Amino acid sequence: MNAKGKKWIGKALFKYASWQHKHWILSLLLVRLLAVWFSFVVTYAGETLYLIEVLENGRKQFTVFGIICTLLLIAFVTFGEISLKYDREKDHKKYERGAAFMLRNLRDATSTLCDSKYNTLVSVIDNIKKSSGNDIPEIISNPEKQLDGLASQISNCLCQLLQEDKGEKWRVEDVFVSIAYEYPFGCS
Repeated sequence: MNAKGKKWIGKALFKYASWQHKHWILSLLLVRLLAVWFSFVVTYAGETLYLIEVLENGRKQFTVFGIICTLLLIAFVTFGEISLKYDREKDHKKYERGAAFMLRNLRDATSTLCDSKYNTLVSVIDNIKKSSGNDIPEIISNPEKQLDGLASQISNCLCQLLQEDKGEKWRVEDVFVSIAYEYPFGCS
């Protein structure tokens, strides 16, 4: 199949999946119609609707009209299931791209924050070594600053993901990220 044919089929699958999402009750009824078709319609109303005919020996068989109706129904339901699977796979690939992007940005942001914390601690330790007193000063870490930096990076990632997903321009100021944390050992 050429690329133009694949593109056309992809568009048709997407449009049909969109229709199914919009009219989900009707879609659900059509999918369940296949079970009702064979167990009820063909069995009990098949002769009346000219879907089946009774042969002289008492056996029943589909009429041409019955075969066409059954094949159309099977094709319709199969096409619907394929379109929903296609739509789900497309969403899943989009989700994976967004998740990988966000994880990569958060990894880089965390690495930057850890490097900053390491450099701060090294400079504090160097100052302690240079001091002449015997008392060891308390090393003050500033986790609020680090968590604020991490929250800022998360909001940056979210803005970029929302822009990619919705195609709208989002500013970092429009997205608020809050991190709840508790200091261990009752320190404040």
